[in-house]
Amino acid sequence: MWVSEKNIAPTGVTTQSSLAYNGDPNLAIDGNRNTNYFKVSCTHTDLETGPWWQLDLKRSWRIGSVVVTNRQDCCSERLKGAEIRVGDRADNNNPVCGTITDFSPGSVSKLCCRGMEGRYVSVIIPNRREYLTMCEVEVYPVLQDENMCKQLNLQLYHDERRWRVIWTPGFWAQMRGGGQLYGLLGSGSDEKRWSLVPLVLWSLSALSRMQFPVIFLLGIGVFGRIQAETDCSPQPDEKNIALTGVATQSSVGYDGPPGLAIDGNQDSNHLRGSCIHTGYDKNPWWQVDLQKSWKVKSVVVVNRGDCCSERLKGAEIRVGDRADNNNPVCGTITDFSPGSVSKLCCRGMEGRYVSMIIPNRKEYLTMCEVEVYPVLQDENMWIVEDAYPEVSYTVSESDQQLNVTTNQENPLSSQGSGSAAEELIHISDKSRSLVPLVLWSLSALSRMQFPVIFLLGIGVFGGIQADTDCSPKPDEKNIALTGVATQSSVGYDGPPGLAIDGNQDSNHLRGSCIHTGYDKNPWWQVDLQKSWKVKSVVVVNRGDCCSERLKGAEIRVGDRADNNNPVCGTITDISLGSVSRFCCNGMEGRFVSVVIPNHAEWLQLCEVEVYPALQDHSECL
Repeated sequence: MWVSEKNIAPTGVTTQSSLAYNGDPNLAIDGNRNTNYFKVSCTHTDLETGPWWQLDLKRSWRIGSVVVTNRQDCCSERLKGAEIRVGDRADNNNPVCGTITDFSPGSVSKLCCRGMEGRYVSVIIPNRREYLTMCEVEVYPVLQDENMCKQLNLQLYHDERRWRVIWTPGFWAQMRGGGQLYGLLGSGSDEKRWSLVPLVLWSLSALSRMQFPVIFLLGIGVFGRIQAETDCSPQPDEKNIALTGVATQSSVGYDGPPGLAIDGNQDSNHLRGSCIHTGYDKNPWWQVDLQKSWKVKSVVVVNRGDCCSERLKGAEIRVGDRADNNNPVCGTITDFSPGSVSKLCCRGMEGRYVSMIIPNRKEYLTMCEVEVYPVLQDENMWIVEDAYPEVSYTVSESDQQLNVTTNQENPLSSQGSGSAAEELIHISDKSRSLVPLVLWSLSALSRMQFPVIFLLGIGVFGGIQADTDCSPKPDEKNIALTGVATQSSVGYDGPPGLAIDGNQDSNHLRGSCIHTGYDKNPWWQVDLQKSWKVKSVVVVNRGDCCSERLKGAEIRVGDRADNNNPVCGTITDISLGSVSRFCCNGMEGRFVSVVIPNHAEWLQLCEVEVYPALQDHSECL
């Protein structure tokens, strides 16, 4: 995730729960980091329960990081536990980006939000009576905003740990430290070409981890005249997977059964029999069960057009594996004009259930169609021609040959035989995870309506695991071993520390598995002692009996000690001695927990391993 250097907070509008001691909310976005309250640069609320400060950015942004400057002259401890939230709800009931843990005088806390999307950024002190006072809030969007990317001024250098890039249009850049990059970039003024920058930077980041020379030529016109695939709009030939699902809703009213939202008919007139309708429910909902878990790229919702379109205001689209709809929010409906078509970009959120919920009020839920589109690259696919309608390829392991073609006028290909091909594309099991990235790149480039040279050079398909796989490497450090474990209760001689003792033995009777009592919502937690960006979590189930008890257990990562943190993944493999691996993709937090939600159960497992992301956890890059 690459973050802009422009602080967009000063362009917003601020409010807060109350005003005291002349601490106006706008003082937090005045560009002045002075930490002395008496220099008139800090906000201040009254003493109240759950005080809050909010910034309205006037439109939705993908947020890379939020920086909060604390008061120094006194009272800095008041900011302890303050939550930074990002989302589209003006009532601050949005997902948590992070929690302030450093409340020393004048502290500057940077919270990495990793592309969380929202119009509102808020600071809230939850669950206690307090004054909220702080001196500056800065908000930095991710580079993939088409209005921001044109402001880049990047260059490239490499140290032992990461690539950094500084960019100038028309500039030849050269890598140091293990490889060379030659990039001949167009010098035109078309702003849309900047939308490809995130792909290039992502590619550089992946290539930088390969321990051999790489030639990576991005040729004439790569930053061309069309919008790249940073837009999640469904293509004409993409498959709407909602059509094969099973729909339910909270109730049925006015002849609006749930199946009408997945009948393929976008007619927005309810009287023509193509719109769903619930009763007048508290928190009404509609849900489609996709029959298996998918990575969801986007959800499209068609509002009612003949009347009552305002009922859809604030409806949330949720994606996840919980049938009770208590899943992460992909986005919120803000356009509720008659017959409006809202497209929500879910960016690979994974789940079996896609639901629409109107939270916190009593309302009729009525809409006319829901379409669900998966991400193009399914990690379970190897030959994926259907998923890549403009790209196809074949692989021959016997002669080390890769052929890539498109249906465009200028097909792209990279092929060879014998030793030459072996140098170009050494095929191995581990390298195959790179193919979706390359095909995605080729697919994007194939849409350019002019010749493109795109050479993925020596060793790009080398014998190493790409970043698309989060499997821990043999020399990676399991940071759980240095943590402190706790759990909801202890039963049958299963104390919490046995899950981080480095022993994967799955027989409870040999003394290496944790065991709680029969608790409601039992949990186990490891405190990593500081906040980390978590790449993956590995959980070893009990092997001698009772493995089904772990069904539906959630892996959560965050900075809240009460386990009320975002979900990295849910355990679905409950076979005896199963080893479940969850890719958390850089979720940040001090606490990793395993929770069995919504029912009473014994929680037992035999080992939990936690692996951090390669990049320094303090960086948002």
